[in-house]
Amino acid sequence: MKRGVGRSILAWALGVWLLLSQPALQASLPPGGGSVDDRGFEAPDEFASPIDMTAPPYPKDMAWQGVGGMVVLIVTIDAEGRVVDQQIEKPSPSAQLNQAALEGSRAWSFTPARKQGKPIASRARVPVDFKIPPEYAVDRVTGRPRDAHFMERRSDVAEPPAVDADGMLPGFVPDAYPIGVASVAAAQSMLERFAFRERDAVPGVISEYILRDEEGLSYWNVAQAPGMPSAVVRRRLVGNDTMSWYVGSILCEGEPSACDALREQIRSGAQDQPRLPRRPALPPLKNP
Repeated sequence: MKRGVGRSILAWALGVWLLLSQPALQASLPPGGGSVDDRGFEAPDEFASPIDMTAPPYPKDMAWQGVGGMVVLIVTIDAEGRVVDQQIEKPSPSAQLNQAALEGSRAWSFTPARKQGKPIASRARVPVDFKIPPEYAVDRVTGRPRDAHFMERRSDVAEPPAVDADGMLPGFVPDAYPIGVASVAAAQSMLERFAFRERDAVPGVISEYILRDEEGLSYWNVAQAPGMPSAVVRRRLVGNDTMSWYVGSILCEGEPSACDALREQIRSGAQDQPRLPRRPALPPLKNP
């Protein structure tokens, strides 16, 4: 592989990560699929039982909020065991979680209820519990060493970038503060200790991490491959009293011209990002 081509692939991969990197979370379902509600249906001799009730995925664009919720569904199951209707009996406070529960339940399948040995339609009440794992919790404490800009990064007073006619923000907004690590090796060591490794954006080339700690939420990629510059890219959630957005910083180790080209390709290749609601308030520091 030519070095210039290698840099282009690395920049493209990091640029895609800047847009798509989000944790993959799942809701939880009760054992056995929940209780059966027979209102409006013939009382069965045998209740419907689940065949495939994959938990709906947590909405990726909500992970940054660090919140969960319970949605209670009433699903209608036909005589072939298919879900043919879903209704929300008890919503969560989040419209996105409610919609995710509805969409996820459409793929469920059951062994149908039976009456006198014949399959019949029925209803089932199923609670869908969207929980944020501890590693994504807003109050997660790591004890990670703090640098001189820790309090500035933690604050909720960032200056918002310009919004375009469609209400979108630039895809790459430079972070006002340094990336917070002195080298690629230091970043890798810190992340392995305090962060959670997600799927590799490019196996064997780019490692992906999420770090929720006293400083807030950030996504990291560490890129190390022979013949290419080593780099760390950080996306950090910032905001003010009305909205949130991501800022980015890049640390590159290699030939200056190669690093300059890499930074430019990442910045120019990032697509516009939407404005997010105000980020969750961080809890008071236990050890200020």
